Amino acid sequence: APVDAGVDEAPEEDAGSPEEVAQADAGAPVETEPVEDTVPAVPAQVANVAVSIDASPAVELSLDGQRLGKTPWQGQLPPGRKVFLLQNKALGISSSRVITLRSEPVEETFTFKPGFVAVKAPEGAAIFLDGNRVGTAPIRGEIPMYEGRHKIEVHVGKSKWSEPFSLHAGQRVSFNVELQ
Repeated sequence: APVDAGVDEAPEEDAGSPEEVAQADAGAPVETEPVEDTVPAVPAQVANVAVSIDASPAVELSLDGQRLGKTPWQGQLPPGRKVFLLQNKALGISSSRVITLRSEPVEETFTFKPGFVAVKAPEGAAIFLDGNRVGTAPIRGEIPMYEGRHKIEVHVGKSKWSEPFSLHAGQRVSFNVELQ
């Protein structure tokens, strides 16, 4: 005997052939239900972060090509990864520092220390570091320079040689230049 599961089934209605269904639906109004707004909510504006930067010796501070001022510097910046350029042209300091700003205030202090440059060049050659003449070869001993990016140039008559280089605190760099 068949088992009754307690489900009342309505008899199926014959919808007709596919062609009859298509004709019947052709002009029928379409019922729609309201759709929930699927556009995500705009996140709340993130507040700027308090930033304090100092350096010894003092430097000019720039961010994205915009001069912020001399250290010590304080200001408000939006969160994110920031690449600061710290420069003191008189002392030959040119260095980048990365700071990631989150929601909490940031205080940074950078101390720049010298490295040393030795140059061996033909007698009488003019020696320039970062565009400043430092002497005439032979130069005895080492020339102290602050860490950062630099450029050395050697001029002998009409011949010139140049090389960019980076110097770290306490590092010793030697150049042996041979020009005619």
